[in-house]
Amino acid sequence: MKLMFGNRRKNRRRRALGQRLKSLGTKIGSLGRKALPVAFLVAVAIGLPYGIFHAYIRTVSGSYFQLQEVEVEGLHNVDEDALLESAGLLIGLNIFDVDLERADRAIEAHPWIKSAEVERRLPDQVSVRVSEEEPIALLIDERYHLVDTDAVAFKALESSDPVDELMALPLVTGMEVASLEEPEGRALFLEAMDVVQMYGELGLTNWEPLSEIHVDSVLGLTLVTADTGVEIRLGRGRYRERLERLAVVQRSIVQRAMEVDYILIDQESDLSRVAVGRRHRPRTGPGEGARVD
Repeated sequence: MKLMFGNRRKNRRRRALGQRLKSLGTKIGSLGRKALPVAFLVAVAIGLPYGIFHAYIRTVSGSYFQLQEVEVEGLHNVDEDALLESAGLLIGLNIFDVDLERADRAIEAHPWIKSAEVERRLPDQVSVRVSEEEPIALLIDERYHLVDTDAVAFKALESSDPVDELMALPLVTGMEVASLEEPEGRALFLEAMDVVQMYGELGLTNWEPLSEIHVDSVLGLTLVTADTGVEIRLGRGRYRERLERLAVVQRSIVQRAMEVDYILIDQESDLSRVAVGRRHRPRTGPGEGARVD
């Protein structure tokens, strides 16, 4: 009896263990069935963006997005190829590798460029719009310096500049470049430029265009004509009145066919008093100045 009882207890243990294993298997299977869709979705969620990203990299790195054209507007006095090379805007570069901020800084670093704007135009173009400095005079101080409308000497004249065109600008003498950094010097330069403008407005360039304007902080302004080198001393202030008086004197000179070297309209009070004359020229003796072959 004892043996039978012992066997029964063992059988019950085996059945209980089997039921637990079966129950555990059922739970695992159920859990697997529930987790499988989630695992599938996770795999898709990971794999799909990777595939899209991989396709994106292939696309943007392809020839479709290679830089084919750089459109430049507003450039007149600067070599375009050299400027674009300094800005890193090279044909064949991937359009997304173009550093717009760096390109903008590099272009604006050129002394001729006042401002610049660089834009990317997909798929293969870059647009560059620049505003150049506008020189209104050449200031002579050891070198020729280009000065803009704000009385800023923005660069020295170089052989790479359009020299012939720029040499037609009025020459300003009697000032140093450093003086333009001071309010008084800047005001004096702009005063001289106003006189140049008034000279043209009054039609005096039809008589003789200007070549030089000499600035003296004490004696004032002296104009020098381009063709005959006549010196016109204006003094300081009341410039329009002085130039109007010059127009009257100029007509009288033309009517009388006079040859003059200087015209002085620098009186402080009475502008009707104008001195006109020629410089003393020493006489040449017999044979002096003659060429002997």
